Amino acid sequence: MLESTAQDTAHRELRRASSRCVELRTKRMAFLTLKEALNEERTLGSLRRDPARFRFLNSVHLVVATKHGPPNSFVDDNEDGSFTASGPLIDTVEVLAKSMNFTYSLVQPPDQEWGARMANGTWTGLVGMVMRNDADLVAATVCRSEARDQAVDYARAVRVARGQMLAPNGSPSIDPWGFANPFQPMVWLGLFLSLVAVWVTVLLMERKPKYSSYSAWVQKNLFIYLRIGLNQSTRAKITHEWKRLLTGSWMCLTVVLFWSYNCSLISLLSSRIITRPIQSLQDLVDHPSMGLIMERNTIFSSFIEVLHHYQIEFPDLCSVLSK
Repeated sequence: MLESTAQDTAHRELRRASSRCVELRTKRMAFLTLKEALNEERTLGSLRRDPARFRFLNSVHLVVATKHGPPNSFVDDNEDGSFTASGPLIDTVEVLAKSMNFTYSLVQPPDQEWGARMANGTWTGLVGMVMRNDADLVAATVCRSEARDQAVDYARAVRVARGQMLAPNGSPSIDPWGFANPFQPMVWLGLFLSLVAVWVTVLLMERKPKYSSYSAWVQKNLFIYLRIGLNQSTRAKITHEWKRLLTGSWMCLTVVLFWSYNCSLISLLSSRIITRPIQSLQDLVDHPSMGLIMERNTIFSSFIEVLHHYQIEFPDLCSVLSK
């Protein structure tokens, strides 16, 4: 009796276990893939009629790929090899799953890359998973590019970010020609030509005194207007009206330039001069000893590759775009 009772109990447990396996198999078979669900005419018709209120008629299971990309997605690895994902985009998928009647599982790209096209035409990272149908959608901030637009479809932008490049500043230096920096070269040239013009005008319009030699008279007039330009005191007997007007105009011009020069020179001497060799992407490309450090197969590395290509093919166009 005891043996028969034990056998009956064992048979009942086996039947229960087999029934559980059948139930699990049935549940797994009840979940459709996204492709299978969209192949149904009723589901596709409901989606076309009212996309804003669309809901899957049958249970659908999606594979969602994600990657650590703050602030929209955070991925923390666990000790057992699994991972935990969180962030605004993961919360969005959770809300969509409840409202559209689907379940999902999260996966990460094996190579931990965003997506780049290789030489053989295949794609890596998140973009490659979508193209190979290893994932139905991506819940991560994947930047757009022309090549990626041709490979996958994008939703509306959830974030617009600006990228910047960091380049080292030059070391503080002393410029031996710093006294000439307050004025541009054209200003210095104009000032010199004005001095020559005033000096030559006086020589042509005024007669040489009888008691003075020609060379001494020429030098005297030159140093008179040079001293006025340097705001130095000078003695000169001016009797003609035209010479007074000419000398007064030269004096006003040099006074304004002299005080402007003094203020600019004091400002330059009170601060250290630190050169910045990199002012644009064009400077970065042309710099002989500058190296780039960036994550491979990203939107930034692809942009540099495109910029380098156009630098070779269209150097003038690249120079304009980099400013």
